[in-house]
Amino acid sequence: MGEVVVPHLGFKPRGYQRRCWDALLKDGVKRAALCWHRRAGKDLLMLNIAQIFMLERSCLVWHLLPQFNQARRVVWNGMTSEGHGFLDYFHPDLIERRRDDQMLLQFKKEHGGSIYQCVGSDQPDKLMGANPALVIFSEYALADPQCWDYIRPILNENDGVAAFISTPRGYNHFYDVMAQARESESWFSETLTVNDTKRADGTPVVTEDLIAEDRRSGMPDELIRQEYYCDFSAPLTGAYWGKELDEAEREGRIGDLVWRREYPVHTAWDLGMRDATAIWFYQVVDGYVHWIDYYASSGEGLEHYVKVLQTKPYVYKEHWAPHDIRVRELGTGVSRWQTAADLGVFFRVVPRLSVEEGVQAARLVIPRSRFDKVKCADGVKGLRHYRKEWDTHNRLWSAKPVHDWTEHPASAFRYGCLTVPRGRVKVPEPIVWNIEETFEQALERNDGIVRERRSAEQTQWKGI
Repeated sequence: MGEVVVPHLGFKPRGYQRRCWDALLKDGVKRAALCWHRRAGKDLLMLNIAQIFMLERSCLVWHLLPQFNQARRVVWNGMTSEGHGFLDYFHPDLIERRRDDQMLLQFKKEHGGSIYQCVGSDQPDKLMGANPALVIFSEYALADPQCWDYIRPILNENDGVAAFISTPRGYNHFYDVMAQARESESWFSETLTVNDTKRADGTPVVTEDLIAEDRRSGMPDELIRQEYYCDFSAPLTGAYWGKELDEAEREGRIGDLVWRREYPVHTAWDLGMRDATAIWFYQVVDGYVHWIDYYASSGEGLEHYVKVLQTKPYVYKEHWAPHDIRVRELGTGVSRWQTAADLGVFFRVVPRLSVEEGVQAARLVIPRSRFDKVKCADGVKGLRHYRKEWDTHNRLWSAKPVHDWTEHPASAFRYGCLTVPRGRVKVPEPIVWNIEETFEQALERNDGIVRERRSAEQTQWKGI
């Protein structure tokens, strides 16, 4: 068996990358948090660290990005500025098999048989049950924070390693990880802006001319502060409700909130199938909407969420869901509305309006909302980071929201906001299906009502 020399393709960590390289490969650090600027070489560095780690320990390594398709685009099919594919840095003599459909590489048995795989945090249920020993949380500020909750117990048990690499996106879960890392002697933590990184010849990795060109071509200044100067305080660009939630925080409406027993509790759901399901719990009290609780999970059936409702002390009045709860599932021929009814939860259907109209509804409701800062912490984080996508090619904001973990808490919140009074706008009475009716009878009875109310809803919302 010939000698295999790694790193491959002449890779050498740059001077500013050496501290992290040594911490993870020489000093035995198990937790690392890197707030490095865009184009600092974070993913390529971690891929080469992973290769050596896999030779030293037979294991599973995950390179985890916020979305599965993003992992394919950025890492699996990623290219360096020198024209090398990221995967080319794995020495070819180490590879036993490559599965492009699963984004998986496996080493030969004589080299330990370790597995490297790219995965996404947008399908957290698929992260459960495996046993990774190294997890690279790339772009962690944009990832579903639940993925760390799923993975942390595994790494604690198998003495595994977690590395969080990202640029900032406001004071969110990545900020929390960086704060924890700075306060712990067992963590490696580092923040590097464009002013801190140089190539071997002394030239900056990112020049001021390049940043100026990005600014001239339309890149928002807030995004430049985040991406190149690692500024957590920069406003989150493209956020739908950032201004409204900042105002709520300044006014003390995100804080301690007492559940009022004398008022009924309503729930608003975003029902996922492969994705997560999110539930907001709220009360309407003296003209304010009290968002008293939030729950989200993934990969569970309706039975799980009904049990969650039953474990809480609330007295419920209405449970709200989007229109697609009426759609029959292919496998059973039974709608989720009927399944929930069989379990004792009777849903009412939210008026079917566009995402833009739901976003506007939330803008009107948030100024009259209060949030429990503890029970709704994850939900509020999702609302803060629900945003439009920046189109780097056309240099403008996309008309559609980013499809990531924030879509679930935001969608459920939009549905809830469509069910509460909003000043002069009266919400049409939703359509209710009686348990005594069959699904077909309910559709027939409501067919005419649906058309009339749809027209009324569109007219009212366009007048806001």
